[in-house]
Amino acid sequence: MKDIEENINLIDKQIIQNLHFIGFTFANSPVGKILLDISFVFSK
Repeated sequence: MKDIEENINLIDKQIIQNLHFIGFTFANSPVGKILLDISFVFSK
């Protein structure tokens, strides 16, 4: 899933610094990135 990889890369490069969702709080940590990845998978 290329779009997930692109978003994680932008987070790693600190181009994207904050993400806000209604039902999910993102933290820029390894665990936060895994949870974000899982959230993207379930949304499709």
